[in-house]
Amino acid sequence: MRNLIVLSIFTLLFLFNKSAIAQEYFEIEPTFNCNCGEFTKKLSELKTYSKPQISELFNKIAFESEMEFRYPQGGCQQRAEMMHKLLKDLDIEHAKVWLFAPIDLEDGNSTQLEIKDENGLAPDSTIKWGYHVAPCILRKSDNKIDTLVIDPSIRKKAPMLLGDWLNSIKNSDVSKYTFLDAKYYFFNTQNNGKSPVIDGYFYPYEPVDGSVTMYDNATVERELAVNDVAMFLKEKLDSGYSDQNGEIKTLLGSVENLISVFSAQQRCNQLNGVSMRILLENHSKLIKEAMDYYNERVVFWVNK
Repeated sequence: MRNLIVLSIFTLLFLFNKSAIAQEYFEIEPTFNCNCGEFTKKLSELKTYSKPQISELFNKIAFESEMEFRYPQGGCQQRAEMMHKLLKDLDIEHAKVWLFAPIDLEDGNSTQLEIKDENGLAPDSTIKWGYHVAPCILRKSDNKIDTLVIDPSIRKKAPMLLGDWLNSIKNSDVSKYTFLDAKYYFFNTQNNGKSPVIDGYFYPYEPVDGSVTMYDNATVERELAVNDVAMFLKEKLDSGYSDQNGEIKTLLGSVENLISVFSAQQRCNQLNGVSMRILLENHSKLIKEAMDYYNERVVFWVNK
């Protein structure tokens, strides 16, 4: 009976916390009704942690992991997956909070999430996302339970309260968020991937018998290395590298450009605003140096 009372109080505290958030919460399963699995994580099932415990684990992620958080263009799902691995290794119970813009939820709606590009690399210094994801944990303090988001790409100094995290992203007020089991890495979209709208199916980052998966292709590790290369090149520009026509800056303005140049996945067919030939003709030494660094970082992340 006592355990039931404690659980009920916990649930009420959690519901109150969630009801104070202005953005709309939704759950994948009833929304998409694809009968393809259970993905939602009930936060009331998670263990709670103290402020000192959370500060310690945040510092391990933000300052000791060598993960590059200063290039938010780089895939958030890759950072979230590596943070999940680190938290799992530390035996920290957590979920992932996913924020979906209308472009990923509604046919014909092009509204995206936006944040300011503090590096000034993206067009109009604005980074746009169809979705954003990060790990979240529960903090208990003075009989109050808060949901904290670990997202150093948004705030490097400390975890953020869920409401603050949502409010830090433009257009989150017309977007929807949900909590999923942290093991889920990415999702499928409708019309066999031709539509940006999600179809309700999420999958983990792991090998599958008889299939070649993103895990087999080391997608997370390779794109984390792309983020590393982005800041490598940014630091070259900051140190006075001559980029008179803005070709390196244009390259850095889009993570899709960087993936096309450095990742063997060749996920993109062409670069945006600059060509591979121009980069290799005008910046051959720098690109070679960056490619060597990229390969070094891929090996690092695979063996992390």
